[in-house]
Amino acid sequence: MKNSNSLRILKNTMALYFRMIFLTVISLFTVRIVLIILGVEDYGLYNLVTGFVGILSFLSSTLMIAFQRYFAVYLATNDWENLNRFFSVSWLINICFIGIVFILAETVGLWVLKTQLIIPESRLNATIFAYEFSVITFLLGILISPYQALLVADENLSIYAGISIFEGICKMAVAYALLIVQGDKLILYSFLFFMTSFFSYFGFFLYCKSQYPLLKHSFYRDKRMFWDIYSFLNWNLIGALAFVLKYQGVNVVLNLFFGPTVNAARGLALQIHNVILSFAQNFMKAMEPRIIKTYTASPDEKVFDLLYTTSKVSYYLLFVVTFPIIIHCEFILNLWLVKPPDYVVIFIRLLLIDALIMNITDPLFAVVSATGNLKMFQILVGSISLINVPLSYIVLFYWDNPCIPFFISIILTLLMTGARLYSLQRITSFSAMDFCKFVLVPISVVSGLSIISGYIICDAANNIYQLFVYGGLNICFIAFFTFVFGLNYHEKQIILQIVQQIKLKFKGVGKHG
Repeated sequence: MKNSNSLRILKNTMALYFRMIFLTVISLFTVRIVLIILGVEDYGLYNLVTGFVGILSFLSSTLMIAFQRYFAVYLATNDWENLNRFFSVSWLINICFIGIVFILAETVGLWVLKTQLIIPESRLNATIFAYEFSVITFLLGILISPYQALLVADENLSIYAGISIFEGICKMAVAYALLIVQGDKLILYSFLFFMTSFFSYFGFFLYCKSQYPLLKHSFYRDKRMFWDIYSFLNWNLIGALAFVLKYQGVNVVLNLFFGPTVNAARGLALQIHNVILSFAQNFMKAMEPRIIKTYTASPDEKVFDLLYTTSKVSYYLLFVVTFPIIIHCEFILNLWLVKPPDYVVIFIRLLLIDALIMNITDPLFAVVSATGNLKMFQILVGSISLINVPLSYIVLFYWDNPCIPFFISIILTLLMTGARLYSLQRITSFSAMDFCKFVLVPISVVSGLSIISGYIICDAANNIYQLFVYGGLNICFIAFFTFVFGLNYHEKQIILQIVQQIKLKFKGVGKHG
């Protein structure tokens, strides 16, 4: 059974990594084309409005986490009766949230867009169109979230790869359409992006209907279940709002002080950040349901060993990609965009450093979610993160430097790391000292040795040849130090077993060939 679970996690991770590699290639191509066609100003405006609408995504992310948690619990016990009840209640909750978001977006949202943000008068109408398409896309995302949560909870992640590849192909088609179709490019891009999202969401809906025949939807009302979900959502909203404001709220602050040009630089940096972060998030997406199910079956027994391994592997997967990009970022951007906007290089480096620190303790939330006891964790961690936007605004008021919010974010992330460890220790039998011993120490050793060897042997690349050679050496150093110093004996044995299984499969393919 344990071997079967490991193989399923491996299969899901590999499917998500294939998806990520494909989407990375697509993104590198489409972003450059879209930036050239829209121009820096319109590209910045599009990132501004999508980021502004994205502030409301704390609602959708909260719903997804809640739905995923309850689906995982019911699937672990094969309780389809309660799962169907929960699915029906989740639809009622979604409809309520859609109504709230629509009212906020069409009143307060439009007022802020028209009167508070820095938008050139000649581009205001096009920006409003882009905003409305972003709102509709967001509402569709809320509507389809129970189906996506069910797939993640069931560890049925291969469909994500398939639909995401389709979405990536559509984005390439959108970039090509911008080249040949006449009209306002910002409006056209917003509409085509909305259509891409619509067909992707529809794909999730059709797959779930065919894959889960036991899934039934009815207008079922259960006050006890509703209030149970509401209690879970209530505290989780704090953390989700804090996370969204950290990334999207800062975008609005930068617009108020520096205009759409800096928004374009941050939009590019955030896009690269999101692509790279997916290396770790794909692994976490495969592991989260397993952590929740493990805790449900045997609380506090095996779950912490799984948590330590997840935290380390998630960090190493991100670090092996992040470190070479931090070193060679300037050359990569000049090669990719020819003339990248100002500040984009430093923005990328600071975002990636922040992501590395945050990623170490991200898996802790899966255990907190499994307990259902979110109050202390979200209040403590969320309160620290919520300081980011007002503190950035205050400091920028006195110090005119667009890098300030990024430095503030890194400092707050360090504080949040300590708060996460303290909170989980109070909620469960988790030991922060054990986490430091089994996770932070090996991570620090691997990172320190990799950074020292990387900077001593490999300089920043100045041409394609140096990029591949130096980047390859960086990856080899990290892989070596990770295996020698970053994994315990059991984890090394799992890696060796996986390598052995891959060798046997290739030998089998060779014999059949």
